[in-house]
Amino acid sequence: MRFSDKLAKQRKNNNLSQEQLADKLGVSRQAVSKWESGSSYPDMDKMIKICGILNCTLEDLLDDGVISDAPESSNKNKINIQVYMQDLLSAVTKTMNMFITMTFKQKIKCIFEMICYICLLFVFGGIVSLILHSLTSSIFDLLPYRVSNFLNIIFSQVCFVILLILGVIIFIHLFKIRYLDYFVTIEDQNVNDKTIEEPIEKKENKHYIEKAKEKIIIRDQKHSSFSFINLLWKMVVLIIKCCVAFIAIVAIFSFIALVVASVICLTFIRYNSIFFYASLGLLAITVINFLIIYYFYHFLFNKAYFIKKTFLIFCGSLIVIGISFGLMFTKALQFDYINTYSDLTYETVTETIPYDDFNRFYVYVDTGNITYVIDNTLTNSMKVEISYPTVFSYSLNSHRSYDYQTETYDRMLTLRCNTYFHSVYKTVLSDLKNDTIRDYNSYIGLKVTIYISEDQLSKLPHYTHP
Repeated sequence: MRFSDKLAKQRKNNNLSQEQLADKLGVSRQAVSKWESGSSYPDMDKMIKICGILNCTLEDLLDDGVISDAPESSNKNKINIQVYMQDLLSAVTKTMNMFITMTFKQKIKCIFEMICYICLLFVFGGIVSLILHSLTSSIFDLLPYRVSNFLNIIFSQVCFVILLILGVIIFIHLFKIRYLDYFVTIEDQNVNDKTIEEPIEKKENKHYIEKAKEKIIIRDQKHSSFSFINLLWKMVVLIIKCCVAFIAIVAIFSFIALVVASVICLTFIRYNSIFFYASLGLLAITVINFLIIYYFYHFLFNKAYFIKKTFLIFCGSLIVIGISFGLMFTKALQFDYINTYSDLTYETVTETIPYDDFNRFYVYVDTGNITYVIDNTLTNSMKVEISYPTVFSYSLNSHRSYDYQTETYDRMLTLRCNTYFHSVYKTVLSDLKNDTIRDYNSYIGLKVTIYISEDQLSKLPHYTHP
């Protein structure tokens, strides 16, 4: 911004008119007007007085050489492909001139050194890629297989592109600061053919011709970067921001899920104090998730960070998480574990199967708790009795199939559990109220009793399919 613009801005910030400022400085209003129009400048004494009146420093008033012209600034922000191409061709030209100027030994040294840099960059990129893959695969494995496989492929491809572009940028920058900035070839127009003669007292007038030095090598200490390197860097930043935006969307959904889980735990506090500890931990994790979203937002939109405050909040949340999980673990150790449903009510279903409609009999149930009871009064049929807790519901399906190879009929008896979430949910809450937890496998409390005559039991090939 120019001095004239800064002076007008500072004067308006102090609620002073041009005439009031002129009176304080002991000059005319026209002088202040000329200063703000840029047609003239005050001397150093007046500048110091202006700083005292406007409560600012000389740096706040001095011209920084930047003209705030909106069209020009917008043009600077535009990507000019022609400029980048010219800069790329210029870099190629400088590289070619450097190799022409270098000796054979210097060329071999340069090529060998650049190959070493490439190998190091490949090794470093491979290590970074393995670390990122191990970190992300453990997170993606929590998702369904197809989704995690798709995300792994997309993430690996994006990482490969980012690492490749970064490797190219680092390689070109190393080549530039190591060689190109130190070998700048120019033409020396002031050196022509020189004739060197011997003294006059010599009999033979010999002279020697010195060849013109058309090119010399100077050392340039300035390490300015090429424009196309800046373009590549902008591409990397854009890709990284796209990845961060995707992660931010996931973080937003996880934030919503954590809030919902915290509210659910708060509503269950009346059943057991472990839910209170869990809600504290979930709220602390929610705060950390919010901080992640906060930093993602400021990174994407180039906002300023409040590192000190957020760091203190982050540390406080970690302390709360540690305390809550410690209390949860201590409370869980106080639970009584039971592996039975004997304290619950049972229901019984019965299926009668006649003997004359099959040759072989199979029972397909997912439990080993099967009892065979001999009942010789059952001469024409067998009876299957299922006793189960009312928490679950079972259905007994019986069907007959024909085996064409043996030309016999098989009777299949299949037991299926129809678990009702509401019943199990009520049982779990009741157990937690009594500081009790059990194995909620639907087949633990199941009892299967088969009543069959001794004669038929010896004839029928039967087995239990676990």
